[in-house]
Amino acid sequence: MKSFKNILAEAIATSFYVGKIKYCPGTFGSLVAFPIYIIIFSLTIHYQIMFPFTKIEILGRQLISSWLILLIACVVLYMLGLYFVKIYLNYLENCNKNSSDPKEVVIDEVVGQLLAITLCSPSLNLCPWPSKILHILGNPLGNIIFIFLPPFILFRLFDILKPWPISWFDENIKGAQGIMIDDIIAAIFTIISYYTIILLLINFI
Repeated sequence: MKSFKNILAEAIATSFYVGKIKYCPGTFGSLVAFPIYIIIFSLTIHYQIMFPFTKIEILGRQLISSWLILLIACVVLYMLGLYFVKIYLNYLENCNKNSSDPKEVVIDEVVGQLLAITLCSPSLNLCPWPSKILHILGNPLGNIIFIFLPPFILFRLFDILKPWPISWFDENIKGAQGIMIDDIIAAIFTIISYYTIILLLINFI
């Protein structure tokens, strides 16, 4: 019989059993990041939770504060992931099950995807968009698609294909740390690629 600690560890490691979905658990795990982003961002804006950046206008302060809170959420989820994935891997090992990189563990995808969209989302506010891109993004749906879809596609590609150095981290760092860290590297690759694409669009459209 599972202890409460092991039950909780399994729930967190699998993002409340999203990772138990039979097909493409990593993709569904990545999708969990989007409602987390929307909820945190909406609450910080609605309740005007702001850091005291006195020299910045109120809208800028709200946006920056929201992004910082989301980054804090990424750190918290990463630490929770490390702790509970380690417990879950130990449980699997004791049950003589695969404990090297079980597919149902998707908290790493949640954290990596959340980090990617958190650091990609400021692009609409920070980049000097040319008129053609502004025309394409002339409605809220266009903004949402552009903020969320490219980081999702890029992150999944990097997470699945694992180009170097993601593959190095995946192969050489074992245990909970290894499971979590390669998705952080994939998120960094996603962010760099996303802004590279934006710069190309700005210069050539």
